[in-house]
Amino acid sequence: MPRISCWCLGVLWLSSLGAATAQTRTPLSSGEALYPRVLRVAHNAVAANNGVFVASVTTFPSGSGEEHIFQSPDGATFAQVGTIADPAFSAGLCCGTLYELPIAIGALPAGTLLWAGSVGGDTPTMPMQIRIYRSADRGVSWTYLSNCATATVNRSSGGLWEPQFTVASTGELICFYSDETVVGFSQLIQAVHSADSLSWSTPTPSVASAVQADRPGMAVVTPLPNGRYFMTYELCGPAACVVNAKTSSNGVDWTPAGDLGSRIQTGNNQWFEHTPTNAWSPAAGLTNGRLYVVGQILIHNGAVDPDNGKVVFVNNSIDGSSPWTTLSAPVKILNPPATSNVCQNYSSPLLPSTDGTSVLELASDYDSSSGTQICKTFFASGSTSVSPGFTLSVPNITTSATSSATATITLTPNTGYRGTVSFVASIPGFAGKVTVAPAQLIFTSDSPATAVLSVTPTPMAAWVQPNGSTFTASGHGPILIASSGAGGGAARLGSASCAILMGAIGLSRWRRRRYASLGTAIVLTLALADCGGGSSSPSVPSSSTYTGTLTASDVSDAAVNARTTFVVTVTH
Repeated sequence: MPRISCWCLGVLWLSSLGAATAQTRTPLSSGEALYPRVLRVAHNAVAANNGVFVASVTTFPSGSGEEHIFQSPDGATFAQVGTIADPAFSAGLCCGTLYELPIAIGALPAGTLLWAGSVGGDTPTMPMQIRIYRSADRGVSWTYLSNCATATVNRSSGGLWEPQFTVASTGELICFYSDETVVGFSQLIQAVHSADSLSWSTPTPSVASAVQADRPGMAVVTPLPNGRYFMTYELCGPAACVVNAKTSSNGVDWTPAGDLGSRIQTGNNQWFEHTPTNAWSPAAGLTNGRLYVVGQILIHNGAVDPDNGKVVFVNNSIDGSSPWTTLSAPVKILNPPATSNVCQNYSSPLLPSTDGTSVLELASDYDSSSGTQICKTFFASGSTSVSPGFTLSVPNITTSATSSATATITLTPNTGYRGTVSFVASIPGFAGKVTVAPAQLIFTSDSPATAVLSVTPTPMAAWVQPNGSTFTASGHGPILIASSGAGGGAARLGSASCAILMGAIGLSRWRRRRYASLGTAIVLTLALADCGGGSSSPSVPSSSTYTGTLTASDVSDAAVNARTTFVVTVTH
């Protein structure tokens, strides 16, 4: 994985960005800004201080690295409030992380902000360090705290990269980092722990592959509501930087370290490669909440996906073990890369809202609006709703009682939706066959797809009308007798029919108790039919109508669905 190391990053990529697209993304600052991080203050002792957004980016204003700190009251606008500068950064600065202590650690109270970065990457004759800084005023001012790791060899023999913090269930502060200095491993993910944030344990591997050339790195660890911890990381080397995940029961113990977890992928065989981050949030109707993951490059069946740079993965299981689905990314990358670079979508943090209804993303991308192409960090918020992931339409259908008819279903995916959709069609009161073909549609791009809805009424035996003619009924709805004579009104039955009905009434009077209900029904029929005169030529209704429902659902997540209604008219 390429890493940020030197002031010249501003003009690394020189191809044209092309025409701007309509995206609601805002630059965090006017200058160069890489490797962003963001959090929402939640544990400050002063309640009024909570809810503030704090973001960090790495920049090289004079050739030497600095960390610029921004604040926002609501995630909609940011302003720079602080800078982390240290003479040690002149040896190289990369890969910073930002963290708020949820509990007190040693003398540091809950709500203290920590920032850590890889220092020394540009100086081959010095050992690298993971240096930690602290802030008690939500990022305005910073002081050096400690090193959670210092290499035992010079940079030329390996580096230390990509720190990440969490607090384990033991109450200790954990610092994860990528380590190139261990003999027998190209790179592995190490963890150290501390009870006071000043003295740190010896490192223990969290992810260490048995394949010497494998390079697990860029760990991001998130505590889950069930007490477990969820880690995403990239597995570079022979595995091509695929994004994997594994879990821990307490945040400290990730054994066996040789367990590489599993690749994060959708039910449609999409996965990310390079620089993943993850986040968790509550979600309405989901006991376990929802997990989010984003990576730098989106792959589908081994090739770069057309929606590369446009989607985030979501998962509604507690540990990410069920198939993942896609969500439109808040920040869209212009001309996203097919291979990794140190700018575009490189380690983009996600911060869901407290209620889980939206997610803020910070992502870097190349920008040439000032006339000089530089790497900037952009931010935007988007809805976390994944239902529907598509829109559904079908026209109404008209058919005769003795034939089938079809209508074309159109399913249009929302931007970034990828998955397999199945259909269910129902028409209450309709006697006949209803089918959809094909039964499933698979989406690998944003292009609409179609299926065919077919309805076939079930014919019934011929009915004999009072005038001696016959008709074939479809069996749908009540058969009404309508007037065919001039003047309208209810139809009148012929004399023979009235005689039969009158005889039935007489029978009901003779056996009044047994046939009282029959007599009542016949009297009502006579009243409606108006025996004794008028036309004797009733007719069948010209048509019957039914309202049907068509539902399309993602086969991996039923919460991703769309529903519409349609009308079926059967002519007689």
